[in-house]
Amino acid sequence: QSGQGWMTEILQAVADYAAEHLRMKRLTLRISPDNLASQRVAIKCGFEQEGILRSSFRQGDGRLIDALVFGRVFD
Repeated sequence: QSGQGWMTEILQAVADYAAEHLRMKRLTLRISPDNLASQRVAIKCGFEQEGILRSSFRQGDGRLIDALVFGRVFD
């Protein structure tokens, strides 16, 4: 089922682990412009939209679509 909030919890856990245990300085996500739910999850987890990569993601039918780039920088 959608709307359970699991992806938000998972992404937040991954981001926390990356920052605290792996000492990563940033994480980057590529999200389809059509995937509004994933965009909302990214924003809830502190990611900001940084740009658009044109024709950079291949759909299952073979056509290329843009990808939104979301990033989060850790202090």
